Amino acid sequence: MAPSSPTPTKATDSIPYLYRFLLTSLEGPMAIGGVLLALFAPGQYLSGITRETLTTTHGPTDFIYTQLAGAWLYIVFTELVIMRAIDDVRVWKYLCAGILCSDVLFTHSLAEAVGGWG
Repeated sequence: MAPSSPTPTKATDSIPYLYRFLLTSLEGPMAIGGVLLALFAPGQYLSGITRETLTTTHGPTDFIYTQLAGAWLYIVFTELVIMRAIDDVRVWKYLCAGILCSDVLFTHSLAEAVGGWG
């Protein structure tokens, strides 16, 4: 007889409501704003993160903003669809770890955009 797999711990039972609400209801729509800005107004996005040091994009590198928007859209989908559909705390931990990795690099890029950490 094969051993039974352990019953997954529900995210709704172990993750505080405020965190679940922020991840599945607030952060996604705010990130959609970033997706739209990167896709349709990359110069405005660039100006905002560089303290208006750079205000226009360079044509041959505009594809980077589409890539950025795609990465953010993946996070939006994860937060608004997957994290609502799967109520397993282990899955939530993995998804949040991936989002955190993305956020760490994004924060580092913001520091680079304004001249570094110093």
